[in-house]
Amino acid sequence: MGEIIVTHPEPLKKKYKTHEQFIRIAYIDLFNKTIDPQRFSGARNIFDSQGDDDLNYRLFVRKLITEAKLQLPPDKVIKREPDKFIEQSYLKFFGRYPNGYEKKVLINDINQIKDSVADKIYYILMTSEEYRTF
Repeated sequence: MGEIIVTHPEPLKKKYKTHEQFIRIAYIDLFNKTIDPQRFSGARNIFDSQGDDDLNYRLFVRKLITEAKLQLPPDKVIKREPDKFIEQSYLKFFGRYPNGYEKKVLINDINQIKDSVADKIYYILMTSEEYRTF
């Protein structure tokens, strides 16, 4: 039998963002502006405080999402149009549309979440392996 070559329609992401890149990109993704130097320094301290990168990413994302200045879509809008919210979120964080499976899983999550839907979905997406890579 001949060799079988499997290709992916888009190149798979392979390069991880540095902590600095992650901080800057996450801030822009959520607030639509660059992070100021003082806030960047504080965010950088989260990553320097201890060696568990996974925990550091989760702490940083949680801190950003819970900031009072962040304006998130209301729950009733998300629950009324979950497809639209999911597509917008995927474009915002991954630069692509979700596939059918990803959309189905998140619609199920949205239906189960009682309140603060956007911050919980944003947290799921921003702490994913895909969001940490280019």
